[in-house]
Amino acid sequence: MFSVGVRLMLISTFSFAFINLIIKELSYISVFQIVFLRSVLNSVYSYFYLKKNQISLKGNYQRNLILRGLSGFLAFSLFVYTIQNMPLATAVTIQYLSPIFTTLIALFFLEEKFPIIRFLFYFIAFLGVFIIKGLDNTVSLFFILMGITSSFFSGISYNLVRSLRNTDEPELVVFYFVFIAMLLSFPFAILEWKNLGIKEILLVLGMSILTQIAQTAMTKAYQSEALGKLSILNYLGILYAIFLGYLFYHEKVDFYHIIGTLCILSGALANIWIKNE
Repeated sequence: MFSVGVRLMLISTFSFAFINLIIKELSYISVFQIVFLRSVLNSVYSYFYLKKNQISLKGNYQRNLILRGLSGFLAFSLFVYTIQNMPLATAVTIQYLSPIFTTLIALFFLEEKFPIIRFLFYFIAFLGVFIIKGLDNTVSLFFILMGITSSFFSGISYNLVRSLRNTDEPELVVFYFVFIAMLLSFPFAILEWKNLGIKEILLVLGMSILTQIAQTAMTKAYQSEALGKLSILNYLGILYAIFLGYLFYHEKVDFYHIIGTLCILSGALANIWIKNE
């Protein structure tokens, strides 16, 4: 029914939804400690996977591998910051402006072509984001801007992943992301380090496992099909965030959230069925 790329993106967005929930649950831990903890275990796993499969750590397109790691680190750090300081659904909603940045950057960076009508579907999806977020006056402009900046770096990161599709293995792309994030977050994490109990250790392990699944699935998806078709599927994460936010934190879903969600779903599903020129 759906292409391989679409199925992989569905797996990725579902996994990311629970990663976000874990991050929210660990809001009392500093941003960089969370980034470090999420990255260190995945770095170890990725390293042994690459060694086992005799994949060179150097890679073929090292510049873009490093840039992907840097942009991913910035995007994720800012995203964790917004989750810690805003309702889960609101933070995720702002983050999912990234497909718009992804597509616009792809027009120039990768020179991808797609039907003009696809812009209508982006408009519908973006309208849904505005309805959900734009009418919420309880969040400060500063956190909104941090979320938008995170989305922008995510857009850059996704394009870099796409650019590596013919040069490097998906697992190597993931390794560069988590390894660079581990290195850059460590000095800051040490400054505000908090000792972990059993609960925190279990949550961190769960976050690491889900991260490996989500990152690998997303990387393979973006390397298999055009970004314009896949990136909008990220909007499904908003639905997960609304449901999980309500279930665990009693974040209410009002009329505007329902209308906005319908717009997002309409734009996302219509986009799946439109083929590139």
